[in-house]
Amino acid sequence: MSLIGRSPIVILAGGLGTRLGEITDSIPKPMVEIGGKPIIWHIMKNFYTQGFKNFFILSGYKSSIIKDFFLNYRNYNANIQIDFGDNTVKYLTNLSENWNVTIIETGLNNSTGSRLRLAAPYLSSYSSFFLTYGDGLIQANFDAYEKIFTETSVDAIVTAVNSPGRYGKLELNTTGEKVLAFEEKPAGDWINGGYFLLRPGIFDDLPSEDFQFEKDFLPNYVKSHNVCAIKHSGFWKSVDTPTDLKVINQIWNGGEAPWKNW
Repeated sequence: MSLIGRSPIVILAGGLGTRLGEITDSIPKPMVEIGGKPIIWHIMKNFYTQGFKNFFILSGYKSSIIKDFFLNYRNYNANIQIDFGDNTVKYLTNLSENWNVTIIETGLNNSTGSRLRLAAPYLSSYSSFFLTYGDGLIQANFDAYEKIFTETSVDAIVTAVNSPGRYGKLELNTTGEKVLAFEEKPAGDWINGGYFLLRPGIFDDLPSEDFQFEKDFLPNYVKSHNVCAIKHSGFWKSVDTPTDLKVINQIWNGGEAPWKNW
């Protein structure tokens, strides 16, 4: 599959991850491990095996750990031969991940919307980009998102999933294809699954002050723009708490992780 022209993936990875407790005292939330690999690696592998290779990671809290992981990814994962005589290193295996990774420092205390705004200079040349968080896994066909963008004039796509009422609710039209309203954290119903496909024009609408992308921006954006929903009934899970992390590792260790498409 050609990787030319595919939408880049923007991953919000700068938050403190306080709901994971002491787990994130030493590492940022996207680096918590599932089956020995950081959750951000699982998210990227899911996209990559569907033909996407360009990733922009919006870092903040303990960003050096994220940088170290990718700077040394080849050293950590390939067989290597070190010649101490002439001070050379030879890589004996080729890695399957042909990723292009850009890590952007977005500050320690910025909210999600402000972090996204700082990525604008890097995304202006693309016709669209995915946005997601470094803590959610999904079994989805991302080609379907791009197909809608190619065939319609929608301004944004949001993934609608069913889950307990600790996430923002989406009010959809009768056909389930258009977002009419965005309500923060009601009980149950269709909720925002945290996987978006956006057009760079969205940067023209972002506030200049610090703001939360979902809570402060989306409720007004959906009132003035054509925001489409993709209703997703398959696997989706956000890793927010130690219990979530335990459950997702149990799923992985069971050998049938729904998001594993590699």
